[in-house]
Amino acid sequence: MSAIPFPGVRASEHGVIRLLASQEALLAFAIVGVAILVGLDNSRFLATRNLSDVLLGNAYVAVAAI
Repeated sequence: MSAIPFPGVRASEHGVIRLLASQEALLAFAIVGVAILVGLDNSRFLATRNLSDVLLGNAYVAVAAI
């Protein structure tokens, strides 16, 4: 399979476009976007204590996923 370059795009920008078009990047942007929106609505959501509780409460899921 050969890559078809975008007109006017340099080779170094090709990797960035491919990264931004990936499903993983889209999911990461969606998660960050939702966290920002909820954080703007509820200031306690992004508090250090809440983030710590969420991460520690789901640590076993992260270990199992890895």
